[in-house]
Amino acid sequence: MGARLGLGRPPAAAGRAPRRAWRRRLATAPPLEQAYRAGVAVVGTAVVLVGLVTVPLPGPGWLTVLAGLALLASEFSWAERLLAVARRQVARWTRWMAARRW
Repeated sequence: MGARLGLGRPPAAAGRAPRRAWRRRLATAPPLEQAYRAGVAVVGTAVVLVGLVTVPLPGPGWLTVLAGLALLASEFSWAERLLAVARRQVARWTRWMAARRW
């Protein structure tokens, strides 16, 4: 909306500019880019696994799984697709819960 009013970039686009610059710098050094992707894969997988272990325990188990999946989705398209499915399922479950009369 800010762009339509002549106020420059919308806030979401403004926040992406530093990330795009970082990705461009990474692309100039393929070994560094591969190491970065490997690091994201390791950390994201660890967060997902911790979340899966904590699902049956009290606390934010599923939230941790989704956070790890979001981290993986920042670098991998398969994780982005899986996160989209998970978001749809959460939205569906939320609508179902809201329709219940408690």
